[in-house]
Amino acid sequence: MKIKRLLGLWVLLTLFSALISAASLPNDVFPLGKVMPGMKGYGLTVFKGTKIERFNVTVLGVLPNQNNGRSLILIKMSGGPITQRQANIIGGMSGSPVFLNGKIVGAVAYGFGFPKEPQALVTPLQDMIEALDPMLPNTPSFALAPSGQLTQPVTVNGKYYT
Repeated sequence: MKIKRLLGLWVLLTLFSALISAASLPNDVFPLGKVMPGMKGYGLTVFKGTKIERFNVTVLGVLPNQNNGRSLILIKMSGGPITQRQANIIGGMSGSPVFLNGKIVGAVAYGFGFPKEPQALVTPLQDMIEALDPMLPNTPSFALAPSGQLTQPVTVNGKYYT
């Protein structure tokens, strides 16, 4: 059972990697600036086993400056187990590609704890492609030690964490 899930995740990640490679052409990427509330599209994920399935997406809005100064797209999902079993967002859906007007717009990145509706946040592909720019500095805003512990304090809402 665990092997089937890992295989399903591998298939999904392979598909998403191929989509990112294919989306390098501007014509294949739906630009964030054209995303509007009410737009309908679809996403692809593996709900069970290794079969890639489609789910429906409705854009609820774009949330500016919510991801380290970058925007996130708020979506509502339906179809498949999301609707049939009222499963909402399912663990492991992160990385599932989302399409609007047949063009990739991004990937599911975040869900909400105990949601009443199947909503998720999508990281725009445009931001992911820009993050691969070799001209960007390669220094993170905070550093993690190999143990996963912070090596310098991080400030969140005026509080210091070490």
